[in-house]
Formats: sequence, C-alpha cells, structure tokens
Amino acid sequence: MPILKYVIIDQKGFPGKNCAAAILAKQRNGQFAWSALPSQFPVKGKTVTITQYTVPQGLQLPPKGTGLYFAINCF
Repeated sequence: MPILKYVIIDQKGFPGKNCAAAILAKQRNGQFAWSALPSQFPVKGKTVTITQYTVPQGLQLPPKGTGLYFAINCF
C-alpha cells in the first residue's frame, strides 16, 4: 500500500513519456529544500500518478489545511 499517492492532471497533456518529481521537504538544518523522489512516473494520457511506497528523506506531512508542494519535470 502506498504511503503517498497523488494524481496530477494537465488539460494540455505532459511532454514526454515519463516524469521525475521532487517534494519540498524540511532538511536537518530546519530549512526547506527540494528533494527528488527516487522514481520516474509514467505519463498516461493527461495524467501522472506519483506513488511512493517509502517515506522520502525529510518528508513530514504538513498539518491539515497546509499545502504539500511538488515539482515535476517530464521528458
């Protein structure tokens, strides 16, 4: 069972066939930085599903009502 699963939709579609993703995560020094997820995620139509089965280093789920930020790069 995944611990993190998000479906991202782009009405115009994504370029390429795969996407890499990163999350904004808290580092040991207390600052926030982008941390790449260790997988690539396939583009299916106009969607990319980010599924993570292990906790990425530095990921702390934000309090309810606070955003979780992703960056994706498709190729």
